[in-house]
Amino acid sequence: MPASNNEGQFVYIPNASGQASELGFEQFDDNVWNDVPDTSINSHQEAWVISYIDILTLLLTLFVILLAMSDFYPDIASLKQVSVNMNKPENQNMLADSGYEMQAYKQTAERSFVQNLAESKTHEQGMTSFSQEQINVLIKEIKKSRLDHQIEISEEKDHVNLVISDKILFSPGSADLKSGGLELLSQLAVIINNSKLNMPIEGHTDSVPINNAHFPSNWELSSTRATMVTRHLIANDIAPDRIRAIGYADTRPRSENDTSEGRKHNRRVSIILHMPEPDAQLDALVGIRQ
Repeated sequence: MPASNNEGQFVYIPNASGQASELGFEQFDDNVWNDVPDTSINSHQEAWVISYIDILTLLLTLFVILLAMSDFYPDIASLKQVSVNMNKPENQNMLADSGYEMQAYKQTAERSFVQNLAESKTHEQGMTSFSQEQINVLIKEIKKSRLDHQIEISEEKDHVNLVISDKILFSPGSADLKSGGLELLSQLAVIINNSKLNMPIEGHTDSVPINNAHFPSNWELSSTRATMVTRHLIANDIAPDRIRAIGYADTRPRSENDTSEGRKHNRRVSIILHMPEPDAQLDALVGIRQ
């Protein structure tokens, strides 16, 4: 605590290390404050300048905003003039004519939409009729060629499925086409080529596993068999863009694999004849009708 006496004030003055100096307490004269300049008085006298600058800045910002807003709002006189011009008889007639034209355009657009919808339905019906016609002709030609004794024909809503037993086309565990299978596919290619239907070729097996040097599983066997049939049909002038090969192994059985008869039905190659995509249908229809 600082101590005082009659001669003045004593204060505790530590040295640089925070310890008491050798003098301990020194006498501190009150007159020393007279030598310190009083800067706080000048600071209080100049503080109003900062507030004055803030007010000027706010006023400048306000004027800039008002100037910018004036570009977005037209003057009242201009608005009144526009209102007067719109109420003139000739302008009223022009607005009426414009309304009639818009109504006529709307009616025309609606009629065009209805017409296009009707044409689309007619086109779709025409494509369906065309595809069904091709399927009927195809089935008739197969029966006429007496190939239906070797090919099982099943007709669905939008496609026909031609099923050929594997024993006609391949030897057990093989993907090489037999001579009888080659002859059958060659005759079938002539009939199919007269139509414009697409035809995925599907290979199917039974559930008995296979693992030999050529086929590690039924997936490879079914895929290779479908590929061999596809290649032979392409060699007999079937367009490659109408055909593709797919192997399903034993994932799509027709019968149970518990009996030998069921497994025999599941080992097959299916030729699925169906209508082409919409653009291809139109091209095919134009080509046939011409």
